[in-house]
Amino acid sequence: MEIEEEQDMNVPVKQKTEKKEDEELLQAILEDGNEVDLATWDLWEVIPRVFRYLSKSHAQKDEHLHLLSASALIKIASAANPKEFILILLSQLEEDFDDARFCTLLRPLQSVLFRLPDENGKSFHWCLTSIHDCLTKHLCLPGDFNFEDREKVHPESDEYQMIICKVYEELIFFYQTIQYEILKIVDVPKSKKFEQIFVSHLVKILGRPLVQLNFEGESSSSSLKKSVENLLNLIFSMSVDVISFVKKTEPLTSHKFNSENSDCIPLLASANFYYLIFCERLGPIEKIPKVYSTSYLRSNIFPLASALILCEDSLIRRKGLLLSNFMLEELDSCFFTESVVLEHFMQGLTTCITYEKTEDNRKLSFTVFKNYLCQLRPKEKYLVFLNLHTILTNSSIKAYVITCIKDSVIQYYQHPLFRGKCLFDLVDLYCKLPAGSRTDLMEFANETIASLNFIRFLIIRDRNNKLGSHKYLRKIYEILLDPLAEALKTSRVNWQLKLKEIDEGILEGNKVSMTVGGQRLPDMPKEEQIGIVTSAFNCIDLLESLSKRVNECFLEISIES
Repeated sequence: MEIEEEQDMNVPVKQKTEKKEDEELLQAILEDGNEVDLATWDLWEVIPRVFRYLSKSHAQKDEHLHLLSASALIKIASAANPKEFILILLSQLEEDFDDARFCTLLRPLQSVLFRLPDENGKSFHWCLTSIHDCLTKHLCLPGDFNFEDREKVHPESDEYQMIICKVYEELIFFYQTIQYEILKIVDVPKSKKFEQIFVSHLVKILGRPLVQLNFEGESSSSSLKKSVENLLNLIFSMSVDVISFVKKTEPLTSHKFNSENSDCIPLLASANFYYLIFCERLGPIEKIPKVYSTSYLRSNIFPLASALILCEDSLIRRKGLLLSNFMLEELDSCFFTESVVLEHFMQGLTTCITYEKTEDNRKLSFTVFKNYLCQLRPKEKYLVFLNLHTILTNSSIKAYVITCIKDSVIQYYQHPLFRGKCLFDLVDLYCKLPAGSRTDLMEFANETIASLNFIRFLIIRDRNNKLGSHKYLRKIYEILLDPLAEALKTSRVNWQLKLKEIDEGILEGNKVSMTVGGQRLPDMPKEEQIGIVTSAFNCIDLLESLSKRVNECFLEISIES
């Protein structure tokens, strides 16, 4: 008791006076009969005074005052001008957001929302947009999540995600009331207009922050999962065709994943909606119209998966990979997509294969990449090969594509796109050294080995010139084998010099520095550096051996002809 009195003495006199005056104001509001006479009150002064006690900190410090404020606000809402009340409320929330305040404001907000003189739905739309803005601006998770860090990923064990979970639980009750009010509207055109605005908003709030949360393997009893499922059920109950949302989504080519156009559904929101339906099996998936072909679903949802894959957040990228994999494995239809979308998809996918932190995501990325190429028809596959060359930067991935081209030649032996000039166009793109004789063979070793194996295969397979390759052999020799011979000599000399520098260099703390492929390696012991040089010599030996075999094949062809 003495401690409480001592703490109370430390509170400034002005603050104590304000608190007393505010408490008297709240009591006056609640005791003023059934309705509040607001004619003599300035709501721009009164509501902020009530608003300040709705925060989480005030709820913990003074629960009595917090409850008084919540009750007073509901009573003010019953008598205030709806438009003015909502404007003041949302402006206060924007200035000083607090999740406890946000949840408390939903009840008075729903009581005035349908008292607005709003025939065309503009005020309704504005109010829902303000709610969406609050969620995206103030509830997004800080930083990137490592998928393997299960404690951070799952909602029940993270403070930020617990807040999001609580907010969405409260929103479900708020939205169910709105749905009930819309169904009561007698005017059919007005009812349809409000319904369209409402359903579009429900899809939008599936973007940030929900798209940042992990539902994979989440228990069906999870409170957040239940809230999201209830949200999806609301959308399905008010929309006959949930696939139609793809046409209302901002285009992938806009490069804006949070569109300023309030009539457009953000890419991440729409993508997360279909991810939750198809991959997490939330919502009544059986209600999806059966009239859509699998090719239509793929071509329209594929750009959404690409948007997820292009995100910086590893967890969002994984959702994009899972959605892509679902379309490739579950929707039985070969497909191709426009070049711009394909470019975005492949850029994101190859980045994931190369740089993704978790092994699980890297493997999934490669599986999606492999499945995509395997399911294409000959013409589509050929066009993808032509477009991929400008996108691929990783030597190992490019080596895999070269192997895929070789497999396609075997598979489509009689197809005109994999013989003659068309085939040589692919060879010309992939089977040459990027910088000619100055190419760093260690950096591009994988694709060079794949190129040599492909050319050797081509010569052996097409001895009778049925593929029409003999016409282009001289050109192939000039773009690959000639510069490779020079590059091998240069590379061997360079690595011999590096070995000499290591042997004769002045060591500091028994460590030396080294530059490989234009990148300076961290200081390491001499033995490790010698190991790197030895690996380089082994690679050069392998390339020389393969090059020799390919040269022998060229010689055999020239002798036979």
